[in-house]
Amino acid sequence: MKTKKNQNTEKKPQKRDAQKTRAKILSCATECFSGSGYEGTSLKDILDKAKVNKRMVYHYYGSKESLYRSVHLHQWKMLNEWLTQRLLKTQLESNTVWTAKTLLLKSTEIFHDFCASHQEFIRLLLWDGLEGGAVSRSIWEEGRAPLYEQIVSLVKGVQSKGLKLGEIQADHLVVSFLGSMLFYFAYANSLSDIFGNDPLDKNILETRKDQILKQLNKILTS
Repeated sequence: MKTKKNQNTEKKPQKRDAQKTRAKILSCATECFSGSGYEGTSLKDILDKAKVNKRMVYHYYGSKESLYRSVHLHQWKMLNEWLTQRLLKTQLESNTVWTAKTLLLKSTEIFHDFCASHQEFIRLLLWDGLEGGAVSRSIWEEGRAPLYEQIVSLVKGVQSKGLKLGEIQADHLVVSFLGSMLFYFAYANSLSDIFGNDPLDKNILETRKDQILKQLNKILTS
């Protein structure tokens, strides 16, 4: 008579997907920090949302402060990747050699689209500003500088082709236009009285982007 297999055989423990767990913690931390800032978010908030234990956070990120820094750095790297990929894709599709001016206008357009579709990025910037800007300063070399220096170099490239900005400095011009876009998305919920509709409505966003590009183009051709 054949012996039946032991139906109570213990199941083998599933292997932990380290990359997936790390990404899940980062994603949940991003949601929590963008909603309540560093001080307003407890480690327990993140653990409950990610459904992991404290040991996992310490294992992958070291501390709550380090995790907060990783969240901000990830957002800036995502922006840099977004900009680079879309610039390359758009340029290849156009099948033409772009001038520095065209590159600057396209970069502005792509940055606008990123802000429109990444509200967590906007909220994290606001929180960091309220908290003193320490995180943004700590990721300057790794995350913020590459984007800033790329855009400033485009402005200077346009200047080298004969653009006369007078007393307007390239770095201040870049900050002014980045600021105007960030302000719009940061305070979109309070702008409906001005635009008479939801400022994040697709059609209004297209109008807003068109206006930003026309203003920048006007400066670049003055």
